Amino acid sequence: MPSNPDVSVVDSIAANSTYENDGPVEVMNNVGEGATVKIKNGGIKINGDVEDGAKIEAWAKGGVLRLVKKFLSAGPGGSNGIETEGRTGNDVTLVSDHNIRINNAGDDLKVKAELTVEAGNLGRNAHVEAGHNIDVGDVGDNSQLSSGHNLNAATIGKQSSVTTGHSLQATSVDEGCSISSGHNLNVGTAHASASLMAGHRKSVGRYVGQQPSS
Repeated sequence: MPSNPDVSVVDSIAANSTYENDGPVEVMNNVGEGATVKIKNGGIKINGDVEDGAKIEAWAKGGVLRLVKKFLSAGPGGSNGIETEGRTGNDVTLVSDHNIRINNAGDDLKVKAELTVEAGNLGRNAHVEAGHNIDVGDVGDNSQLSSGHNLNAATIGKQSSVTTGHSLQATSVDEGCSISSGHNLNVGTAHASASLMAGHRKSVGRYVGQQPSS
């Protein structure tokens, strides 16, 4: 439990409820299914899971508002607007004008951060947008990722679309993907059907599979 009195501590957030707070929050357990959470002037740390259908927003209004623990800092020089320790379920929405850090997530994830997104493995149909960097594990099929600067990923699943303003690095790119990097692109293994474009330098370790017949 944080010792700083500026941090609001709650045990959990009930399913299908709405929770709003002015200032940083720490949730000791889960955010329930279908819950709506709105934080202003601070970030939120969730020590448990974020269950299916939850929607979480954390807004810092662009300034250093209150420096408490690093993970709850609410402006430049802080760490995360939204941070989770457990699993993120299906059809979860996370939005912040700061950083977002999560572990593994289910299908249909929607994430938008004005700064950086860090995540574990993502399910299918993920939509992730970051103004700065994205750093993820495996990305499920039919996903869309967009970063203003750099993007690092493990496997990018089938039929996914990825764009970066600067550099992209991935261990593998599966079939039917569309990958576009504003500067450098570095891929270990790519399916022959994937579209790979780089504004400056493109490096692919090897291609596998066959291009689709016309």
